Amino acid sequence: MPTIGQLVAQITSSANVSPQAMTAHVRALRKSGLIPHTPEETVTVDHAIWLLLSLLGGSVRRAREIAQLVNSLQTLNDVFLNDGDSEIHVFDGLRDVINFRRTGAGLIAGDFRLAESSEAFSATICTRSAVPDGGEVFWNLAFGRPMALGEPSPALWRLAVASPAMIDDIAGLFGPLAMLTEPLRWVGADQAPPAAAAAYHANTVH
Repeated sequence: MPTIGQLVAQITSSANVSPQAMTAHVRALRKSGLIPHTPEETVTVDHAIWLLLSLLGGSVRRAREIAQLVNSLQTLNDVFLNDGDSEIHVFDGLRDVINFRRTGAGLIAGDFRLAESSEAFSATICTRSAVPDGGEVFWNLAFGRPMALGEPSPALWRLAVASPAMIDDIAGLFGPLAMLTEPLRWVGADQAPPAAAAAYHANTVH
């Protein structure tokens, strides 16, 4: 497992954030007990998620709020799947996407998009997966209240993104993860077309 020092260095580089700004987030997270205190201590994917959410949200308080946003919509190739799952939160989805990328199979890319207006948050996890026929499928999960055009104006929303490259950098830091047989419940594969569902179940991890 990587150390907290290695994790901080990786995210600082991936996010192109100043060392001073990152230091402030690290101190606040340590004070809250969400990450280890010394640079030599090892970390988990959960620690990486807290650091990422604090950075994107702007504070530990906001990171806690964002982490608990409930899944409110799931789509497949921009087609409605369901109204989400109230037991799935942003934190769960980010953990699954990072771990899925660590397997090196199935999921081609994943990113996290955060929008804020008047301290109200909306978030989306977007994933791109390969299917056996050589095509691709796009699973998207929305969290919180979706950003509505004109309510308020989209120009008034503050946007922050963890790109596919940033997600991959975090996954790479933690190294390969063996495939497991149990499915990722949040992806909604049981409602997908047969070919896509087969590819999903063949390439899932917890």
